[in-house]
Amino acid sequence: DGAVVSSQSTDMTPAGNGVSCAASGITTANQFARKYENLSAQTIGCTDFGAFNSGSSMLANMNVINDSTPGPDPSVAGFAQIDTRQVFIAGGGFLGLVTVSFDPLLDVTDGMNVVFEMDMPASADGFASTGVNDLGETALTYIRSDECGIADYVSYESIGFSGYHWCHDFT
Repeated sequence: DGAVVSSQSTDMTPAGNGVSCAASGITTANQFARKYENLSAQTIGCTDFGAFNSGSSMLANMNVINDSTPGPDPSVAGFAQIDTRQVFIAGGGFLGLVTVSFDPLLDVTDGMNVVFEMDMPASADGFASTGVNDLGETALTYIRSDECGIADYVSYESIGFSGYHWCHDFT
């Protein structure tokens, strides 16, 4: 169909779990983001992302956001939501890719900065996070968590977790 896959991951195979805010090994609510800067005009039909969940299955949200803030870092102050989709994250040690489809397709205007945000609720009984690998990324993976006092996005790398690359792409 001629769709172009856009990715900041050099490999889409999750090998382990990412970083999450947690208390006593149980994750609190966390949000994870990837920002794609200055995209060309296009439509988005789906996104694939890595997820990990050791506890019970849960429902999370995949938010697609227009970020008016310039530069590579996502900033909540510049966010305008384009779409949100509820997504099922399997439990019991799930590590893999999850696909979210958009119907109708999402319109991206020329020059738009698009953020994909996975909004995970607190786990009832386990550790939940991104599905990551250490095989490289062309832009950073970001986290925020009000419960841990992280009110705006910070990169995994800036808090001492280089080599944790969230597997993420979109078509």
